Amino acid sequence: MPYGFIKHLENKGYSRETLISYEKVIGQFFSFLTILYPENKEPFQISSKDIKNYMVAQEEKEKSPSTINKELTIIKSFFNYLWEIDKVPVDPAVKIKSLKIKKR
Repeated sequence: MPYGFIKHLENKGYSRETLISYEKVIGQFFSFLTILYPENKEPFQISSKDIKNYMVAQEEKEKSPSTINKELTIIKSFFNYLWEIDKVPVDPAVKIKSLKIKKR
């Protein structure tokens, strides 16, 4: 995982299941970006729009709003970590809002 993110989470005591989940989501996000930008974007080049486009793509795959919100939380955690270790000058995920969950 880029920049030691998973190792960082391991050191914080996250469970193995959580680590697998985080690794999967971050992998999916970067795979999505690779499709859009074959030249590979570095984390500091990723914008809020890229993250929002990922969320739209997940909606188009008919993922539930709660699943998309969970993925957004993981992406936010990743970019917050990158910001803390000075790998991104600005956290592109910080102002992105979760999807509204409709009550049945």
